[in-house]
Amino acid sequence: MEGRGKARLASHGKADPAKAMKKENENLKRIIGDLTMANDVLKKTLEEDRD
Repeated sequence: MEGRGKARLASHGKADPAKAMKKENENLKRIIGDLTMANDVLKKTLEEDRD
């Protein structure tokens, strides 16, 4: 998966690179948000198991 973001940006051809970068950033922010929520749920589950 490494380098996949650059390849996606390069594959847009004539598209505006700034627009493509903004779209990719928004996608990454969504993924980070999803992972953060999943991580919080996992932490809470593990804390409940300790009690």
